[in-house]
Amino acid sequence: MPSVFKNANGFNWLKFKFRDKNIEIQYQEDIFNSSLLYLRIILGMSILLSLILQISDSKSGQTSLMDIAGIRLLLHLPLTIIVIFLTFSEFFRDLWQYMIALWCFFTGMGILFIYFISIHTVSMIYYTSFHVFIMALFIAFRLRFLYALCTGICLIILYFATETILPHTVEINHLNRILMIGITLATGIIPGIGLEIIQRRDFLLRIKTNQRKVVIQNRNHELQLILNDRSSSLEKAYNSDEKSN
Repeated sequence: MPSVFKNANGFNWLKFKFRDKNIEIQYQEDIFNSSLLYLRIILGMSILLSLILQISDSKSGQTSLMDIAGIRLLLHLPLTIIVIFLTFSEFFRDLWQYMIALWCFFTGMGILFIYFISIHTVSMIYYTSFHVFIMALFIAFRLRFLYALCTGICLIILYFATETILPHTVEINHLNRILMIGITLATGIIPGIGLEIIQRRDFLLRIKTNQRKVVIQNRNHELQLILNDRSSSLEKAYNSDEKSN
């Protein structure tokens, strides 16, 4: 792995980016181009899932159904639709990491608030969903590792802050909550680091492959010119011998 990163003048592990600014810009451009359609699909699916969950909650005997509908209809759905429209704008290319990170934060916040105001049988579903969402930050939304980490930490801080304000029906020992959050975060961080390193390594290997391809093509072109020149010389020599005979 380090030998591959030498092609980019090394890797800054603190900032989690290539030291070569030009290569880092090319990498971010490559990730954006490969992620744009995927992100639109993910955002669209989140709207569909949100509507399905709203229908499911309406049949579950929720006492706070209007509050839950408000979170979805006034927070998640408008925000998601706005982000989808922004993906077609010119400036999304420069700000997409920040926008997706903000979308993830507010979506996670919505899941968290629904968990706290739901009845016991439903709140456990959203409690689990919150943990899954934290893990998904590092894999599913194409966020840079540091952005995913910051978003996850902010959501966890919000989780513990909200826990002291809003009552909830899920009785879990405080120490167990901390342990479960820690395991969830670690479960996201480990594959998140691995995924970003693999993506960056593959990007550098593609650059190296393309460079070699260009060298080979240029060499083949030079050999073709030499071959054509020698063929022309042999043809002229042959024609000259034919005339002399």
